[in-house]
This record gives sequence, structure tokens and C-alpha cells, in this order.
Amino acid sequence: MHRQGSSPTGAMTVRWHLKLAALIICLCASAAEASAGGDEEQAIKAFLEFRSGIQASVLAAKKIDAPNGIDTLEAVRINDLDQWLQIRGHDKDNPVLLYLHGGPGSVIMPFSYMFLPDWEKNFTVVNWDQRGTGKTRCANPDYDPSEATFEDFFSDTVKVVNYLRKRLSKDKIIVFGHSWGTFLGMHLAKRHPELLHAYVGTGQVTNTWKAEISSYAFALREAKARGDDEGLAILEALAPFPDLEKHAEKIGIQRHYVQKYGGSLRGIDYFQITQQAFFESPYYSVCDWMGFFNTTFSGDSPHRQLTMRLLDPNLPIGNLELLGYDYTIPMFFFLGALDEHASTTVASKFFEKIQAPHKKLLLFDKSAHAPTMTQPQEFIDALVKYVRPIAQ
Repeated sequence: MHRQGSSPTGAMTVRWHLKLAALIICLCASAAEASAGGDEEQAIKAFLEFRSGIQASVLAAKKIDAPNGIDTLEAVRINDLDQWLQIRGHDKDNPVLLYLHGGPGSVIMPFSYMFLPDWEKNFTVVNWDQRGTGKTRCANPDYDPSEATFEDFFSDTVKVVNYLRKRLSKDKIIVFGHSWGTFLGMHLAKRHPELLHAYVGTGQVTNTWKAEISSYAFALREAKARGDDEGLAILEALAPFPDLEKHAEKIGIQRHYVQKYGGSLRGIDYFQITQQAFFESPYYSVCDWMGFFNTTFSGDSPHRQLTMRLLDPNLPIGNLELLGYDYTIPMFFFLGALDEHASTTVASKFFEKIQAPHKKLLLFDKSAHAPTMTQPQEFIDALVKYVRPIAQ
């Protein structure tokens, strides 16, 4: 097991070095300009020292030192990869909640200091950088994310859960899924319910094909209603949508308009938050950020083939209807009422059919795809009121 402070990076490839250097140089351009002699090495050094000072302040402010608390970053060898976990909570007797981030590749760990402190007062919260992204990407530079299958991710998930059960002396845990993480979480709830107290999903996807149809219809309606003739023409040119053969070429355009019309993120600027976290987050090195950018913002996503398989309505990895509606653990859908990115409408209709010992659907009226960020207090209040008691 590796601890923070000796993050393993392995033998970095030339391409990895170049991308890393390019990122640093771009982000410290102002420092380079201020260097009279054009000494980029000194400018970069000054920039990183400045950033380290900010991170140290945040780390001190966010440190958990409660007598029965836990505050650790650790890498665990899972399926031949060093996979990084962040475990934080004020009381280890609290229920354990594993946060399955979106994407694949959209990590939550570097943003946890912003959005999860109140969660950590009521749960032992575990953030995990899945294979191919973030700290786990940095720790395994020779691993090719494009080779990942759904079953690779699912096997990792099961092993992470079992590691946490042993590590934290818990018989069961709560699993929380967001977006892509809802596929992993729902399959886990269906295939290994004995490991879980409950499942909670937000940005919930239940049938990718139906969700994409709904998202596209929303974008078309909004373009017409807003008199956005240019946007309407661009969207109509995407038809047929979704498209199994050319979806990768079209989805970025559709997503742009879903976001533009308020169906994805509301009240937050994701790029601004990312920029802020790059400077402030005490949990991420520049190499870790490169692992995140590589799978989240790169023009050619390494997970493209996997996401295309999620679109296929004949495969249960992206069409949860094929798994059936019977679950043996409590099921919670906490959804943004305005989510057209994953389609709350489609998810709500699925939820109506779920048979479980206990279930609850909550809609957050001001939120779309990320109610954890846009209505943070209401969201943690709901977790404490409805979910936490089940695990006690």
C-alpha cells in the first residue's frame, strides 16, 4: 500500500512528459512573462512553489483530527493496478459511503475539499480514482485506458468494496453513484447486494439509449422555444440521433446544446471550479491532474469504445431494464429535477417499477445533473435523513 507523499509514477513515457510540461507552461504563462530573462525553469519553479503554499493552507484547514476520525490517501493494488483511495470521516463508527464518480474519468477526489466536508461529518466517505484517470492514471503510466471493459471496472468496484469492508471493519457499506458511476452502483446492487446497506444514485442513468433520445428532444424543443435558429439547424443536422455508428462524432454537439439550455449543469461553472481546484486541492499533484485531463478533456476519449457499448440497448451494461426491477436492498434515486443530461424523466419512470424492501425518489428542484454541487445542503440533509439511519 502506498501513502501520500510517495505517490508512485513509474517510468513516464515521452508523450506523458510532453503533455505534463505543456500543461505547466500554459498555466504558469504569467509567471514566465514576469521572468525578465525568460527563464522558464525558474518561472515554473516559482509557480509550483506558489501553488504548494496554497495547497498547504487548504490541507491544514481541511485536516480531520477528531479522536476517532480518519483522514488518509492510500493506493491499493487491485487487478494489477495501484488504485488510489481517499478515506475521510470524523467518526469511524459512522456508516461508510463509497462515492463512484462519473465519466468514465470524471473524478471527484480533487474537488472533495469543496463539496464533501459536511458528508464527512456524517459518513466515512471514500473517493476512489477509477482505473485510467486521476491519481490512478498517474500511478500506472503504462496502462492503456482504451483497453478497459465494463467488467474490468466492475471487478475493480467489487474488490474496492471488499477492501473497505476489511479496512474499516464494516460488514456492509453504502454505495453512491453519479452518472457513469450509477451503472457500476446499480450492477453492484443487483449482483452483490450482500455487500451493501443501500444504493443511492444521482445523475442516474437507467437506459442510455432512451436517455439520449430524451436529451436530444429537449435540445430541439429549447432551440425552437428560444428562437435559436442556428442551434436548431445544427441539432437537426445530427439526425438520426442517437446513432450507434456515428454517435461519438455527434454527442459532443448535442451535449453542448443541452448544457447551453440548462439541462446539464446549473449554477456552477465546471471549468472555473476545475481551475480553482488545480491551485487549491491538496490531494492532487500535477501528474494526477494530467491523468484526469487525459480521460475527461482530451479530444479523443480513451473510453470511447466503452461508452459506445453503453449506448447499445441490447446490452445490460447500459440498459438496466435488462437486469430487471427486483432489488433486495433499499434503493434511493436523488435526482436533479432539471437533469436532461441523463434524463430524470427516464430515470423516474424506471424507479416506479423498482421492487425493493425500501425505496425513495427525491427531486431537487433547482438542479440538473449535479445536485450535490448546486443544492449541497439539501442533498446532505437528505442523505442524513433517509439513508444514514438504514446503515446504523
